[in-house]
Amino acid sequence: DIPGEYARFHDLCIHWIYVVVINGLMGVVGFYTFMGLCIWQLWKAKQKATSIEDQWLLWSLLAVWIASMMSMFVVSLFAEMYFIYHMFLGVIANTPILVGGGMRHVGVLAEVDGKTVVLRYALKQGQRLAVIRPPGAPAGQ
Repeated sequence: DIPGEYARFHDLCIHWIYVVVINGLMGVVGFYTFMGLCIWQLWKAKQKATSIEDQWLLWSLLAVWIASMMSMFVVSLFAEMYFIYHMFLGVIANTPILVGGGMRHVGVLAEVDGKTVVLRYALKQGQRLAVIRPPGAPAGQ
């Protein structure tokens, strides 16, 4: 289902021509600026990556980004994919949030004044929560 404003151009399958037809030359400048921003965000995320899972996520996203850039110049990225593709670029643009841990939120079940409560803590990357037992408390509590 193509939105009405794109109905005349749904047969355009070379993405950079599609962007020019819909948005003009300034749209192309904005789009490729956004593409450069995506690479910059991948680089920032790589610096924050702490685990092998983060590294694989970033390499996979970079591979898909490169493949999509190459596919823009051939007949493989149809106008119907325009919105899905931009959602994918949104994921890439937010990769620094996805990797590197960032803030962790930890909940600790505790007893305070005879009531059971959950104490919530926000821990920075690498920070640990120390649990200190009161003197004379049994080891299992």
